[in-house]
Amino acid sequence: SRAYSHFNMTADSNGTEAQKKRRGKVAGKTFDEIINDDLKALEEINLHPKMDPKNFESEYLSKLPQGHGSHSYVGRGLYALQLKRWFTVFPRSSFHFVFLDKLSNEDLLHDEMRSIFSFLQIDNSHCIHDPKPKNARTYKPMPSETEKKLRKFYAPYNDQLGRLIGKDLSHWN
Repeated sequence: SRAYSHFNMTADSNGTEAQKKRRGKVAGKTFDEIINDDLKALEEINLHPKMDPKNFESEYLSKLPQGHGSHSYVGRGLYALQLKRWFTVFPRSSFHFVFLDKLSNEDLLHDEMRSIFSFLQIDNSHCIHDPKPKNARTYKPMPSETEKKLRKFYAPYNDQLGRLIGKDLSHWN
């Protein structure tokens, strides 16, 4: 999941001194501790799928630290609540959604890039010459109980996101 990848990136002991300093939020904490802290904060604001996105922003997002790597791990994945705010300002047609699995191999990557170029109405003959993953890390699998807990938590929000953007996201659950 995005949260587990984020945790592993911010818990990585390698990097520059500045990167290590920014990663201090997770120092000495397990992924489960980080997740449980965030779930508790979301529970305290009475989070639910029909929550007004303005309240989600004012009661939760605006209170998060804003430094790189110090954002929420769980709340950041509540895409529908965040997108609803954007949709009040910009028409849905101004958005193009890209899913990481569409970038998982070279053929899919080039197809997705052509789709992006087309959406942006720019020349789609460009080619990515080095499609190898960047900033990739290898880490232990997420504990299965934690994964189950997160899938259960996110399920109604993923369903909401799927309806909002017109995509079947049931495989996320």
